[in-house]
Amino acid sequence: MKISLKYGSIGSGGFTLIELLVVISIISLLSSIVLTSVNSARAKARDVRRRADMKQVQTALEFYFDANNTYPPSTCGDGCGGSFSGLTAPLAPYLAQIPTDPKGDAWHAYLYVRGPADAYGFFLRMESTGYCKMGVNVNPGWWGVSVPLCP
Repeated sequence: MKISLKYGSIGSGGFTLIELLVVISIISLLSSIVLTSVNSARAKARDVRRRADMKQVQTALEFYFDANNTYPPSTCGDGCGGSFSGLTAPLAPYLAQIPTDPKGDAWHAYLYVRGPADAYGFFLRMESTGYCKMGVNVNPGWWGVSVPLCP
C-alpha cells in the first residue's frame, strides 16, 4: 500500500493572522497620513477663502467711502469690534452678500471696527497663523498691540 501526502494541502488556502494584522496596520498608517495631509490642505484653503473675503469687503468699503466720504459705523460704535452683520445694509449696493467664515464657526468670527471716519479694521482668526488684523489706518490699540497684521 502506497501512502502519499500532497505537499501544502493542509492550511495553504489563506493568510495567517499575523499577515492580516501586518497588512491592516500598514493600511491604517497610510490612511492616517493621507487624512492628516488632507485636513491640513483644507485648513489652508479656508484661510485663503478668509483673505479673499476680506479683500471683497475692503473693495466694497472703498466704494462706500468714495460715495459717502466715511466708512460705515460698527454695530457697537466707533472703536469697538462689532460683527459683520452691521455691514449688510450699508454695503448692499456694492456687495451682494456679507461673507461668513468658511468653517461656520463662531470661533473664527469676523469682526469690524471703525475708528475715526477715515479708519477701519478687521479682526479674524486664520487657522494656520492665528489671530490677525487688517484694514486702513488700523489703530494698534484695536484688539491689542500683539495681534499682527494679516499676511
